[in-house]
Amino acid sequence: MAIRNVVAWNTVIVGCGNCGEVIDVMKILRDMLLEGFFPDELTISSVLSSCGYASAITETQQAHALAVKLSFQEFVSVSNSLITAYSKCGNITNAFKCFRLMLEPDLVTYTSLINAYAFHGLGKEAAEKFEKMISCGIKPDRISFLGILSAYHYTCVIDLLGRHGFINEAFEFLKSIPIQAESNMLGAFIGSCKLHENTELAKSAVGKLLAIEPEFERVRKIMRDKNVAKFPGCSWIQVGNQVHSFVSSDKVHPKLLQIYATLKMLLRSMKEENGVKL
Repeated sequence: MAIRNVVAWNTVIVGCGNCGEVIDVMKILRDMLLEGFFPDELTISSVLSSCGYASAITETQQAHALAVKLSFQEFVSVSNSLITAYSKCGNITNAFKCFRLMLEPDLVTYTSLINAYAFHGLGKEAAEKFEKMISCGIKPDRISFLGILSAYHYTCVIDLLGRHGFINEAFEFLKSIPIQAESNMLGAFIGSCKLHENTELAKSAVGKLLAIEPEFERVRKIMRDKNVAKFPGCSWIQVGNQVHSFVSSDKVHPKLLQIYATLKMLLRSMKEENGVKL
C-alpha cells in the first residue's frame, strides 16, 4: 500500500521504533525522503528515540544532521530527543551541547539532562542542573526528583567510600541513612570489607543481610509459584551498519552457532594462557 502523507510515514516509523528496529527506521526515513515527503518534528523525534533506544550513535548523528539541515533542532521536542539519544549512546558531551543550544529549555529538557548525568554517574552536574531548573521557576515533577535521587543513590555512596578504603565512613553512612538498609547496600559494604579485609564490620553487615534475605526468598518463591517471570536485561552492540540485541544465555540470535563457537575458542585460549587444565 502506498504511503500518501507524512502522518502515515510517522506511524510506520513509530511502529518500527517500538520494536527496536533502528535499521528499519532509518531505511523508512530514507524511503520517505526519496518519495518526496519532508519529515516534520515528530518524524525526527521518533527517529531519535529509536536511535537512543538501540544506543546507535551513528544513526543518532545522521538524524541530528538531518534535524539541523531542516532547522528542526530549534523545536523543543527534537532537542529533548537529542539529549536523551546522545545520553543513551554514551555521549554525554553532545547531550550537554544540545542542551546549551536551547533558547528556552522546559521541564522535560532539564529532566532529560538530569537523568543523563545521573545515568553516567555525574551527581554533581545533575545537582547543579536541578538547582538551575528550580531557580528558573520550573517546578520539578516526580521524574526529575527520581533523576536527582538516582544520581546520589545510597548504594553508590557506600560503594564509592568502601572501594577507596573509607570503611568506617561507609559504615557510619550506612547507619545514618533514613531508610532501612537494603540487601544491595549491605552487599556493596560487605564487598568493600572483603576487599580491605575488615572482617569485624563485615560480620555485622552479614548478620543484617541474613535477616533481610529470607523475605526476598519468600517473594521469589511466590513469583515462581505464580509463574511470574522477570524480564531479562537486554544489551546492544553495533557491528558495521547493524545493531544486534542479545540477553544473557541468548538462544535466538540468528548467528547463535558462530557466536558460541567463537566464545568457546576464546575461553579455551584464556584457559591455556593461564595454565588451566581443560
